[in-house]
Amino acid sequence: MEVRDTLISIFAKLEFDLDQIDDGTRLKEDLEIDSTELAEIAVAIESAFLVQVDDSELRGLATFGDVVAYVATARNAS
Repeated sequence: MEVRDTLISIFAKLEFDLDQIDDGTRLKEDLEIDSTELAEIAVAIESAFLVQVDDSELRGLATFGDVVAYVATARNAS
């Protein structure tokens, strides 16, 4: 499964509105993701992709597209 599709699935399980999500969707402003939800996303990413997620880097990501790129890079580095 493609990185983007898996991330969409993760966001769906966490009950985000998938109609709002595209690469330009802002995590904090559009999806109103808080620190608890960000931690849940990090755990789900680690589990799904078997990669280590740096919490400070994840907090620095602005958009869903940034998350896709971050995970793709982390996955390729492992």
